[in-house]
Amino acid sequence: MYPRRKAGVPRIDNALIIVGSDEAGYGNWAGPLCVVAVLAPSGWDDPWVRDSKQITDEKRRALKDRYLNDSGFKIVPVLVEAPRIDALGGGYKALLWAHGEAIRGCVKGLATKPLVVIDGTLPVDRLGLEGYEILTLPKADQKVPEVALASCIAKTLQVDAMLEADRLYPRYGFSRHKGYGTKEHAAALERLGPCPIHRTSYAPIRKALQTKQPQKLWEVEPAAEEPRGPREGFKQLTENLLKPT
Repeated sequence: MYPRRKAGVPRIDNALIIVGSDEAGYGNWAGPLCVVAVLAPSGWDDPWVRDSKQITDEKRRALKDRYLNDSGFKIVPVLVEAPRIDALGGGYKALLWAHGEAIRGCVKGLATKPLVVIDGTLPVDRLGLEGYEILTLPKADQKVPEVALASCIAKTLQVDAMLEADRLYPRYGFSRHKGYGTKEHAAALERLGPCPIHRTSYAPIRKALQTKQPQKLWEVEPAAEEPRGPREGFKQLTENLLKPT
């Protein structure tokens, strides 16, 4: 076993059991918000596990496959689709809800309550996790291996979801911008209007709906490469994202 890295925070460095939680896709205009919570064996570390932004997509996928198949780890993903994000009242409320759901799934059945570490600065009193010691920490994905692994898995799930989105709605460029608010994405919204996986609670999408109603060109424009497959619904296609690649 590798020596565990130091977070520089006594509550973390002295904890015996840690659940780490992180997200991917919070700021996206389209697609799911992905939150993952990770419970690892006491004292675990892996020098290859780092903040998802610091390693390649290939390495993130290798880590996802390795640890999802390791019975010593409990990994709980929560994917919140765009309609659910909107129903919860927007991205921030959806983020709070998803972290709570993932963490509850991770701590269920534990005889000893762990320290819960969440990347960022979320208000712990709004997570619905009363009775647990929770620490929110900026850049926790660079300091705490459980959070770093959660970051890598969440990012892989989010990317795969947007690759599926690109297959379903090929005119938006989802495979390139992954749902983020780029110039290309904004231009596609102007040309096509929102599609079913856009988050209508987000200001750019609300604006697009006010200025131009959806033309549903994503249903009738021929794809650049045929066949693209049946458009049987984005949610159904994301159900298999946890399967190893």
